[in-house]
Amino acid sequence: MELNFVFVLPEDHTSPSGGNLYNHFLLRALRDEGLSFETADLHEALNHAQRGAPGVYWVDSLYLSCLDELVMERSPGQDIFFIVHHLPSLEPTRDEQGATSSEAQEQDILGQMTGFLVTSPFTKEVLVRRKLVSKPILVVPPALCLSPSGKKTEAAGFRGLMVSNLIRRKGILEFLEELGRRLLAGDRFKIQVAGRFDIEPCYAEACVGIVENHPLLRKSITFLGALGLEKLRDLYEESTVFISSSRMETYGMSVHEAKSFGLPVLACEAGFIRSHIIPGRNGYLYGSISELAEACIEFIRRPHKVEQLRSRAYRFRTLETYTWKDAARLFLKQYLERKR
Repeated sequence: MELNFVFVLPEDHTSPSGGNLYNHFLLRALRDEGLSFETADLHEALNHAQRGAPGVYWVDSLYLSCLDELVMERSPGQDIFFIVHHLPSLEPTRDEQGATSSEAQEQDILGQMTGFLVTSPFTKEVLVRRKLVSKPILVVPPALCLSPSGKKTEAAGFRGLMVSNLIRRKGILEFLEELGRRLLAGDRFKIQVAGRFDIEPCYAEACVGIVENHPLLRKSITFLGALGLEKLRDLYEESTVFISSSRMETYGMSVHEAKSFGLPVLACEAGFIRSHIIPGRNGYLYGSISELAEACIEFIRRPHKVEQLRSRAYRFRTLETYTWKDAARLFLKQYLERKR
């Protein structure tokens, strides 16, 4: 299938992140469906655009601040679709004035896009509220990047897992601070954190520092760094609780994975996360990181409650039938029907 697509990917597109995994698995499925396309970084895409050949550029959201360069080089017959994994204006750490300023800056450049690819109805609604509904918005949710082996862990007690790069939006430092304030010497638990340190190194250093300087956290919290999918599968199957302290998720791929493994999820109610959780059945949602930490303490001190919730979550675990092949076909269908 020849559609003259160019997918403009981050320079570190092979490093672990939700956006990179989504791009990788979707593009692999599109290729399997017979779609011929190019991949490029921004510099390569600019050179491609300058040649004036017709084409459709699919630009990862990490290039938001550079989009105007590609827009300036665009010639007739060249379309630009923006892949919205995240937007700066959605950052929960910004104050109201900062968010408003970011939104205004985004609006100017997003208004010049041909259309958008988003991973959830939540993100589509964000764009609709910004009066971008006249442009095609393709909604293509991710499928699972790894599937359960079927093995159910025999572990007991509170064995928490967090799959998250150490960046401010994920709220890990604040969660550890809140947890540390509440811990008592007799509390028994383990929490493992799988994620990169290199994106916001100062923030990551602060996360590690609070654990190293707190004797009760130090014996119970382990940072594992970036891990491959096979190792992550083992962690999902060895844990009894999944924790998400993220304050904004446009989809929540790791929460999606945890559900499929039958892990109960304790999470901040953030963005699309609420669509993954049926409270009391496969987890609970909390209005703040402080409330999440308090709930974790309650479960740590009542391990039988962990087992009860874990049993329900496993019984009602998500049995996935939606695949990346389905995602690729949904992408192509929506693209080809966008003008109908």
